[in-house]
Amino acid sequence: MSWENIEPVLLKNIKVTNKSLDPSGQSEYKIVKEVPNYFCKSYNEIGFRVQVGHDSYIEIPLSMLQTIYNHSKINGYNNSVFQNSYPKEYKNKPCYVHAIGQLFMKAGVMELDGKRKYKLLK
Repeated sequence: MSWENIEPVLLKNIKVTNKSLDPSGQSEYKIVKEVPNYFCKSYNEIGFRVQVGHDSYIEIPLSMLQTIYNHSKINGYNNSVFQNSYPKEYKNKPCYVHAIGQLFMKAGVMELDGKRKYKLLK
């Protein structure tokens, strides 16, 4: 599937909520607080704002999701995919890895494959 097919699915299925994206229910964080048309100032484009701590948030622009999706097509998505694409963000907030994976899961694009890897659904 191409990004052009995936982006509308993300935009349709990801909503602002007070509940965690974590499907296990073990996390009280990774909560979607803003959806596009939210402007990610750090990236100068629209995307999502996700709460990852009590007073901590990350911005996930649509271009980041597109990059991760495209790099995950062959072998799936894990921390090395994110770290290779966004080393600065990974160093500052490794929670990006699972926040992005859980966004894709919530949209119905990926599923958890083990504890730390996500695979694309066909």
